[in-house]
Amino acid sequence: MQKSSPDLTTVPEKHSLETAVDYLIAKFEEFEIEGEPIDFVIPPASQFYDDARPELKALFEGLDFARVRSITLSANSYGTEACQWIADEILSKCLNLKKVNFSDMFTQRLRSDLPNSLKALMDSIMNRKIEHLDLSHNAFGPDGVKSFQDFLSKCPSLKLLNVTNCGLGPKGGEMIAEAIEKNPSMKLTEFYASRDRLEQEGLEALSRVFS
Repeated sequence: MQKSSPDLTTVPEKHSLETAVDYLIAKFEEFEIEGEPIDFVIPPASQFYDDARPELKALFEGLDFARVRSITLSANSYGTEACQWIADEILSKCLNLKKVNFSDMFTQRLRSDLPNSLKALMDSIMNRKIEHLDLSHNAFGPDGVKSFQDFLSKCPSLKLLNVTNCGLGPKGGEMIAEAIEKNPSMKLTEFYASRDRLEQEGLEALSRVFS
């Protein structure tokens, strides 16, 4: 069934030109995508996916990439090969992705493996209009922050960032602050970083960003 044209007669009044443009873009995006948006969730079953095994591929079978607005991979554990496959074969094809939940993905993985695994995922969504990024409960520390610094410095659409319980420490907090400061177009309105032992240095760096 052919969809009717988008209603462009209700642009919010008394708002900035930027707000009006964002509204119109969102309306056109809704019109262009056939069917209801998909919020895709891999069942949180504490499964271990070391590589692109058939069980992992089967979870994505038949997925309509164009309709995917959010992806949740939480509460399972993924090796570097599995992350690379998800990045190449799934995330890179979800052109309308807005929200990603990569929390609690690396249980019992070597900490040295986490930066490469996370970088594969983050690089695949670099050019998406991501608004919500949840990386919480992954013990990647400052080395892991390097995997998404580039994303933070270039993504203008991000509104929410959750790095709770990621072992950031003062250095990790400073690195996140430096990346955000390079991106004056970012629309970040929510930031979560509890249980990260940021200490004075990390807190001061982040306070400059949000002051």
